[in-house]
Amino acid sequence: MKKILIISAALLLFGTSAFSANTLDMDLSSKDTTGKTVYGSSDDATASTATNIGKTSTGVGVAALSGVNGYALVAQHMNGTKTYGSYFDSTAIYQTIGDVVVGTEADTPTASDSSEFDATTWRAM
Repeated sequence: MKKILIISAALLLFGTSAFSANTLDMDLSSKDTTGKTVYGSSDDATASTATNIGKTSTGVGVAALSGVNGYALVAQHMNGTKTYGSYFDSTAIYQTIGDVVVGTEADTPTASDSSEFDATTWRAM
C-alpha cells in the first residue's frame, strides 16, 4: 500500500505540470544520481525563476503526453521491472502486465485518455 501511495503522489506531482510541454520523453540514463525536477509557472519563466513543483527519486524516469483533452503519464525506476501510469480522468493507477526488461525505457504515451492503458498491456491496480 505504501508503494501505491508513493507512486500516486509522484504521478500527481507531474500530472499538474504536464501541460507545460506537449511531450516529456523518458530518459533513464540521467536518473542515476539526481532524478528529474519539474518546474512550473503561469508565464514563460525559465527553470531558474519558476516554482519547483516536484522531483523524482534517484533512478526514476517519467514520460508524459499532454494535449487539449488532458494528459497521460508513465513512471518507472531504472532498476525496476514494472511501469506505472495514469491519465487525467482516471482514479486508477495502471501497471504493465508482465515484467519489463530492467533499464528499458518506457515509451512516451501516445494518447491522453483511457485508450493509452489498454487491457492487453496494462492492468488497473
